[in-house]
Amino acid sequence: MNECYLMGTAAKDAELNGSTTGKAWTKFSIAVNKGWGEHRQTFWFNMIAYDKVAEKIAKMVRKGRRYVFRSSVEQSKWTDRNGNKHDDVVFVIADCWFADSKGNTEKHVEGQTPDGYISLDEEVGDEVPFN
Repeated sequence: MNECYLMGTAAKDAELNGSTTGKAWTKFSIAVNKGWGEHRQTFWFNMIAYDKVAEKIAKMVRKGRRYVFRSSVEQSKWTDRNGNKHDDVVFVIADCWFADSKGNTEKHVEGQTPDGYISLDEEVGDEVPFN
């Protein structure tokens, strides 16, 4: 089984990109905190989404907002032009929910659950009902 959930804060707005074959994708990082006070640590994780999920993520994810991501983990290895070997781990997003507290939510979104979460599986149409 390769499924994980991460709750973190977006480091930047997700931007929609397209490959040469026309496949939509978006890539960004999130900060995930562990611990409290002087024992608090922040970890940075690379997130990526493809196709329809990428389109919705690009409309939804904004810098400084907190989200819960359901994803799978992938690892890639490559050698750069200088012969240096690299390993990269990325989380491929399958779904996403808002995780901001109600005090940080700027607008109420019709269709949100009472706890403030909204799933990408819900039909939102072509217009995104939130900013």
